[in-house]
Amino acid sequence: MWLENINVMFDVSHLQKDGSFCAEAGALLLGDAMVARSSCHAQSFERSRYRTARDGLSHYLIQFYVEGQCGDRNWADSEWTRPGDLLIVDLAQPLMTAATDFSNLNLIVPRRLLAPLLVSPDAHHLRVIRGELPLVRILRSHVAELMSAGPQLVPAEGLAVLQPTLHMVAAILNGEDSRDLAAPGIQASLQMEIRRYIQAQLSNPSLTAETVAARFGISRRKLYYLFEGEGGFISYLRARRLEAIRGALIDPSQIDRSISDIASQFCFDNRSGFVNAFRRIYGLVPREARAFGHAGLKDEEASPLHAAWRGWIQQAR
Repeated sequence: MWLENINVMFDVSHLQKDGSFCAEAGALLLGDAMVARSSCHAQSFERSRYRTARDGLSHYLIQFYVEGQCGDRNWADSEWTRPGDLLIVDLAQPLMTAATDFSNLNLIVPRRLLAPLLVSPDAHHLRVIRGELPLVRILRSHVAELMSAGPQLVPAEGLAVLQPTLHMVAAILNGEDSRDLAAPGIQASLQMEIRRYIQAQLSNPSLTAETVAARFGISRRKLYYLFEGEGGFISYLRARRLEAIRGALIDPSQIDRSISDIASQFCFDNRSGFVNAFRRIYGLVPREARAFGHAGLKDEEASPLHAAWRGWIQQAR
């Protein structure tokens, strides 16, 4: 199950006055997810919408900063992570973060595995959950133990431990979400079921607010209320379909399918409308997303450490 353990020295003299530095990283495959560790000198990280479309990554990065701190460049210092805190990064969303010299533990999960377990799967980007919470402490110890003992696991054992791990993550994120819901139990359960239904029906042209409301026995007004935080039901449905299209465009098994065929599968029959909608979200047109997704980033655009991370994550699509 052990994938790779690397020590990387590379020249950043064009970026830093002190020349070069050492970065170290290692990763362990856990079914379709991944446990990893990394350490490095102070860094800045940036992902634009254009870049998210180019590299095609749509994963959750669950991070524990064992040493050092990380946070949005616009945040106050008090809002950055502290050692032991949990940081959630949604790789499908843009970011501009920075970190001090750091060492961290990471759980990297494809969106398709974790999103169905979450009440608000798109609302966790750059959330910091403090390390003193009991469930966070338990998850941190669990991830650390997986990284330590994982190389001795056989593949079947890795698969067996994956689902409990994902449910632990979901319990933390959904527990934090519940404070914002008027009726936590009922609202959270209903919203999660609706999201799962929508995801399973993305290629259904009859999927509308009316049919979804009828399917769950609620009014359209109630449905709209549940998706207010997503910009509305229509916006949420369109975003999920565009995300599904992006995934299909970079899927090697679908390379022979035309872009129009893929768009039509997810109910975009108007070419210009589809292209414009895709470009508004990702900053490039579908054919560019397909080309970049299959070609990968150019060597000069990523450090060896970033290239190693991207290579590992791509194995966990």
